[in-house]
Amino acid sequence: MRRTKILTGVALALVLGAACVPALSTPGITTSIQLVSTTQISGWQVEYYRNTAYPCSISGYQTFIVGHPIGLARTTARPLWTYMHGGGVGYFDAAGTPQPNDAFMREESLNSLVATSGLMGRVLSDPAGFRVLAVSMCNRDLYTAGALPDPNNPNLLPSGARRTTNGFIATKAAIQFTRTRFTTGKFFLHGGSAGSAGTYSVAWGLQQQGIAPAGIVADSYVVNTDFVAAVESQGI
Repeated sequence: MRRTKILTGVALALVLGAACVPALSTPGITTSIQLVSTTQISGWQVEYYRNTAYPCSISGYQTFIVGHPIGLARTTARPLWTYMHGGGVGYFDAAGTPQPNDAFMREESLNSLVATSGLMGRVLSDPAGFRVLAVSMCNRDLYTAGALPDPNNPNLLPSGARRTTNGFIATKAAIQFTRTRFTTGKFFLHGGSAGSAGTYSVAWGLQQQGIAPAGIVADSYVVNTDFVAAVESQGI
């Protein structure tokens, strides 16, 4: 019974919010992307960007990094590997307090986006010669929100406007920008934990936009009815 109520509540929220949700095919805004810095790490040139069109939950804006071997020209075609890190789900309660905590709710630094272990280590050394894009998730929204209101968020933008949640649309913008700036062949989405769930949302949106990825690596779980049932049965 409780699981039915949970799923019914989710469905109702989706129906009620449908009228104000941007279409999945809506492109991300790339005109507000700024190059913050360029550095070299272990034979790779890493460019760090900030997109001021999409704010984080508490402070700052969505950021991303693009890495490629030092000396590789922008016009040299390479496949692109997009990494979407984890970090759980977060929100603000009725008192405006971040729940379960305030982790991953502020602008992410270059160093926090660099990933070189596990599967990413294998990608970096793969003979295919990938360029690598790593995006932030500073709204803790599973990369599924497209510039939507953030209920109970007391943190305002410098202009005084209310902040929004942007994981889905900001990730699309980062991919669009990178594919335009660098000559890109096939591209892939890879996510762990929250990023794993997010790969499906972002891939669907990119497909609707006409630029579907060649594949996804969801390295954790999928948010569907079976997942909700498993969570419910374990009392999580």
